[in-house]
Amino acid sequence: MSEILVIDPHGDRVKIYVREFRQSVPFTQIEKKHVAYELSTGERVQLVDKDTFKSASTGAMFFRIRD
Repeated sequence: MSEILVIDPHGDRVKIYVREFRQSVPFTQIEKKHVAYELSTGERVQLVDKDTFKSASTGAMFFRIRD
């Protein structure tokens, strides 16, 4: 699991956790890689582009903070 530091619509800094997991396709030897993004509060977010995330429930936008 990795973390991405972002700024929320109110100007606060929050973390997005990047969770990777694999899922086997039944009756094959194929594994699919899935990536889930969620705020430190547990709320799911969607990747819009490499620096922008969108809340799945509220539509709020979060922007990556570069070092």
